[in-house]
Amino acid sequence: DRTYSWRRDGKTMVGELQAGTSDGNVTLYTPSPETMFYELWQAWAAGLCGVIHWQFQSWRSGTFELGEFGLRSAADGAETARSKSVRRFSEIFAGNRKLLLSARRKPASIAILESHSNAVMHYVQWQDKPRSPDVLMNYHRALMGCYRALNEANFRVEFLSEADVLAGALTRYKVLYLPETELLGAECAQAIRSFIENGGAVWADGRFAWLDEHMYLRHAIPGHDLASVFGAREGDFIAQSERIHAATDDGKRPCGQHVRQELVPLDNAHIHARYSDGTIASVDAQYGKGHTRLWGLSLARTLYDEDAADNARDIIDFAECAKIAPDWETPAGVTARCLDTESSVRLMMLHNYAEEPRVVSLPGEGAMLCRGKAASGEVCLESGETEIIVLPMDL
Repeated sequence: DRTYSWRRDGKTMVGELQAGTSDGNVTLYTPSPETMFYELWQAWAAGLCGVIHWQFQSWRSGTFELGEFGLRSAADGAETARSKSVRRFSEIFAGNRKLLLSARRKPASIAILESHSNAVMHYVQWQDKPRSPDVLMNYHRALMGCYRALNEANFRVEFLSEADVLAGALTRYKVLYLPETELLGAECAQAIRSFIENGGAVWADGRFAWLDEHMYLRHAIPGHDLASVFGAREGDFIAQSERIHAATDDGKRPCGQHVRQELVPLDNAHIHARYSDGTIASVDAQYGKGHTRLWGLSLARTLYDEDAADNARDIIDFAECAKIAPDWETPAGVTARCLDTESSVRLMMLHNYAEEPRVVSLPGEGAMLCRGKAASGEVCLESGETEIIVLPMDL
């Protein structure tokens, strides 16, 4: 979805999908054959239309790249379970090429701001304190945690840059998420204010907008007079050794990291959550025709590698309050993507990332491309399994 977002408006984008073993990066990782199969279908469902295989170059055996991107055995180019999985994807795609290439993803109503300025700021902080590697990755983890919550709930999501925001791209969306966006420029802040004033909904967490584009703190937090938009300003910022929790007014118990921002509500605020000592963790606010939610906890970053259900629920609830519906209702652990085609049929990509089998209800009978047979009423997916369902458009 990030790649799709950057290649809009006729632009071209080429990305790399790791197919081998990485032991020199922050995350040690070898994709399973099931993961390879899923990620290729996920790329297709995101609107991409080409795959180039970097299969075997023995002369590069002394570099990291052969291990990280190689589908085949590094020693002699022999097949691996991963290369067989990619072949299976290729054969299914080739057998249904015309239908699959006619599929179009629907426009998203939800955007996540992916700020280059924030990434640079965290890199500068990491250079200053290289023994704190988490500083470098915190913003990326917040972005991916927010995306995880929405994607696993089957919402369509796109990513925006600051340049997109300044070019007026926010008018295409109903909801904007600002996960741990600590640095925000004045022009971008004004565009977000106008988006809210005209009916948009904006969710922010972490220590939102405490620095301007020059990495200065000015007057209040959040800066650029956004406290009046989000209904609160920072009262204090505190670190502690234990994990921090809050309680919302509707009974959820989201958790953050080891720092918390205590909020002071303004006149347009409704208190959404409190810390255990009664200080305010989150507020909702109305501004113009739109509404906002501000969190003093890092809800999104926590979701990067934890199953913090109440954190995800808060992010999802905010989208639902804006009257945005997911692509499909599926059991927990199953994601769904729906695409329309030129052939009066709808394609649905289902993936089970749970550790147990899941049964997904279908609206009538449909063909299953990966298994090559028909499904009537429901389909059972094993753990890690991906299936493409062909359904009549009117279902």
